Formats: sequence, C-alpha cells, structure tokens
Amino acid sequence: MDLELTKMTAKGQITLPVAIRKSLGLKTGDKVGFISDSGGIRVVNVSSLSFDRLAAHAGDKADHAKKEAPV
Repeated sequence: MDLELTKMTAKGQITLPVAIRKSLGLKTGDKVGFISDSGGIRVVNVSSLSFDRLAAHAGDKADHAKKEAPV
C-alpha cells in the first residue's frame, strides 16, 4: 500500500496525485466517483464503468469494477 497526500483548497477541491490518476486510467474530462462503505472510501473512474458496474460498486460489489484505488 502506498500513501499519496494532497491538500484541499478553501473551495473543497483536491488534486489527485499522478500515481492515483494513472492507476485509475483517468484522462482530462473523466468523472471520478467516491464510494463510502463499511470498508472505507473508494475512488473510482466513473467514466470507465457501465451503469451496471457503477450500481455494483454502490452495492458493495467492488470486485466488478474495472478500475479502483482504495483511499
């Protein structure tokens, strides 16, 4: 497990570290989702997920995800 740090601005914005963006396969304009469950918070590349896969994430079925990075 690697620790990546970032700082939140006064507007609540953060910059995702390069390593996280690469691991999620994020490109400019992609949508990012944050899923909170009993295991913590996951960051997912919503642009790479179908609706069914996104619903599976929301239902705690993370094994259906194409790309995800634990936070």
